[in-house]
Amino acid sequence: MKIHYLQHGKCDGPGSIKYALKAMDHPITSTLLYLNEALPPIRDFDWLIILGGDITHCPCAWRPYSKK
Repeated sequence: MKIHYLQHGKCDGPGSIKYALKAMDHPITSTLLYLNEALPPIRDFDWLIILGGDITHCPCAWRPYSKK
């Protein structure tokens, strides 16, 4: 199963989830939204993990991708 995760903040990584999936030999890819990386086509993964991030009252000031 091909796993992809979306990471909103630099300090908000997948942690132990990533190690567990690697131990099961699942290929893992990521999109670092805080670096404005492009999203992959949906056909490129089987399972999507969306990681949380900072909660702020003004997301556009801190997260330019939230304007999209």
